[in-house]
Amino acid sequence: MEPVANTARSLTWDGHQLVQAEGEAAWAAFDQPAHAAWIHVHVLDEASCRERLEGLGFHPTAVEDALTDHERPSLVEGEGWLFLSLPVLAVNGERCKCHQVGCFLKAKCLLTVSMAEVPEVERCMAAFARRPKEVGQSAAHLLHGLVDLTVDNYFPALDHTQDVIDKLEERVFVTGQMGMRDALRVKRNLIELRRNLAPLRDELAGLLRRDLVLVPAKIKPYFQDVYDHTLRLLESVDLNRDLLATILDTRLNIISNRLGETMKMLTVAATILMSVTLVSSIYGMNFRHMPELAQPWGYPVALLLMVLIAGIELWVFRKKGLL
Repeated sequence: MEPVANTARSLTWDGHQLVQAEGEAAWAAFDQPAHAAWIHVHVLDEASCRERLEGLGFHPTAVEDALTDHERPSLVEGEGWLFLSLPVLAVNGERCKCHQVGCFLKAKCLLTVSMAEVPEVERCMAAFARRPKEVGQSAAHLLHGLVDLTVDNYFPALDHTQDVIDKLEERVFVTGQMGMRDALRVKRNLIELRRNLAPLRDELAGLLRRDLVLVPAKIKPYFQDVYDHTLRLLESVDLNRDLLATILDTRLNIISNRLGETMKMLTVAATILMSVTLVSSIYGMNFRHMPELAQPWGYPVALLLMVLIAGIELWVFRKKGLL
């Protein structure tokens, strides 16, 4: 069975005209002198893509990272090229999941590789096609556009998570109950968000702090803005995680308090019944000579005594704040 060909697409801007190509012709944009070029490859045959990327001069470890969908985002600098992987967020129902997009940056070309279809890449390439003069000032500008969109996509997911946490908090304080499955799903999503945002923050910090020829100083303020957004996202993730932990603790405290109230009421009832039972058990003994049993007032006095004992105990419990 023949291997399935990888899907490749390129956009090349020479300063005057935008040229689009697909398939094998798209790879030609890699070596063509142009103002800026973007090649995106959707990997369907990993072996052939690996061979192609290594043939272009990229280090095997960077190629391996690019062809791994769940690799930790990293920044690698080579001779005349730069590699970084982007965790692009994909929301599937209530679950957050990330797909990796490997980015190989050269002086005039951005080559992106993904193991899955990534709508964000298509959106960025569409923006490049609509406004090539503005978006395609350089390959570094193309990279910034993709990184910026990747980071911005985390905000709606985090806002949705915040709404879910607010609803959980309201349910806890109104009813004292909440869906543990919902809480655990939110916690898992927050962990997933942080697991991808923290390495992305480190990547951006490396772009800003290291003296990289492929990332000129004039574009670093744009990456600084994206870096600030990443820090804000991480702060929100940590705050939401702490808030969720507080809600879970509050729920446990409410349950514990309700259990304590129930046990207190049961203890009061058991104490009163025990005292009343003491009187009834005394007069229920089968002794032959019990003078009170022969008296007409014996039965009402016994009942009155039981009521009196119960009333005194209720008064004492209320006095001590147990009722």
